[in-house]
Amino acid sequence: MNPKSSDKKPRRTTPRRHTTTVEHGDEPEPRPAFRPFELEKDWVGKNLMRTMAMLIYGGEHAPDWCRDMAMLYSNAIGKPAPWHCTYDKKGRLISQEKHVPIPPHEAAEELIKLALDAAAYVELLHCRAPELCRQVAVRLPHWPIKADLTAKDWKREGETLIADIGLGSGIEGFLKSARTSDENPIRLYATAIYEALHGTRFEFKEIGNNKYRTAAGCPEWAQKTLELPMFTRSGVSAWMKVGKEMLLEQRPDFLNDPLLKEQSFKWKKRASNRSRSGKPTLRSIQNEAFGDFAKEMKNLAPVENVYRGKW
Repeated sequence: MNPKSSDKKPRRTTPRRHTTTVEHGDEPEPRPAFRPFELEKDWVGKNLMRTMAMLIYGGEHAPDWCRDMAMLYSNAIGKPAPWHCTYDKKGRLISQEKHVPIPPHEAAEELIKLALDAAAYVELLHCRAPELCRQVAVRLPHWPIKADLTAKDWKREGETLIADIGLGSGIEGFLKSARTSDENPIRLYATAIYEALHGTRFEFKEIGNNKYRTAAGCPEWAQKTLELPMFTRSGVSAWMKVGKEMLLEQRPDFLNDPLLKEQSFKWKKRASNRSRSGKPTLRSIQNEAFGDFAKEMKNLAPVENVYRGKW
């Protein structure tokens, strides 16, 4: 869900819980390479899957263009970068000089013009190669559309375009989660379980290549995330198996979460009906909960793999 579109780990838009202790100058100590389980209410009150929709799409074949946008943005908000750097196509530094700040209003205009030019090329591409655009759009939650007030039905044209390219049709479960997980506690938990496992996989894979990551202090389930299959409906059972271990280690008392008060009553009743004695064990109640989490995770998962990065 995972819907990430490059080999690189996407930029994180929310703060991490782990902190590092600085010793020996500015050199931080390595931290355990795993992502803790956290619900949306533990951070800023927004569902975790919305972070996917907030990511910056870095262009692999146009790195300078992406950097130029970042420079314009920093000027527009009144926090210009101290240096202006130029890189070649391989990402090697060519030149570095002191940045001359641009007035915020001028920078904002330039940034918008740049975005409009890009949107114009996307519009031309859709006219020339609509099927190619459809292939790309099914994996994305966004699509650039210009608000052309000179066109009589510009709003309807935008809706028609979105319907034509099938925007987000390959990740409908993720989009549904982003819109409604704060209304559905089971979906909220399923989403957070997915986020913890997927994020931990990226964290754990960095061990050996990143001196700021270490296996020391990591729970046993962190290693198991490396064996997870691609996140699709057929692979949900494997994800839920590790997810169950993760949640019981991170939140052993999750049944007492006020958010799950209504669901916990139903789980206890279902477990009681399945029990011969009518007195369900804690484990049987937890299994009822994980059954519902698995069903919801299956709703979130795409039918086929939409993740294009190196798994």
